[in-house]
Amino acid sequence: MEEATNHGKPLEEEAAYRTRVRQKELDLYTAIDPRKVLALVMTDLGQNAGRIGNLTITSEILAALLDGRVEASPSSGQE
Repeated sequence: MEEATNHGKPLEEEAAYRTRVRQKELDLYTAIDPRKVLALVMTDLGQNAGRIGNLTITSEILAALLDGRVEASPSSGQE
């Protein structure tokens, strides 16, 4: 039990650290116009298109992204 605790604690600390780092990275985007962030995302998607098996972006999704109306829908699995 003690060995598991000694092994688990560093993993928890690493996960907490990674979460803080990721949040700081995301915080940088809050000051940027969402349309510019979307443009960056679309550029990255295009550059990685060869590794993406299937991606569907409907006109409704794109419109919502452009309007800044991104909300979790019941069918999206996000809450």
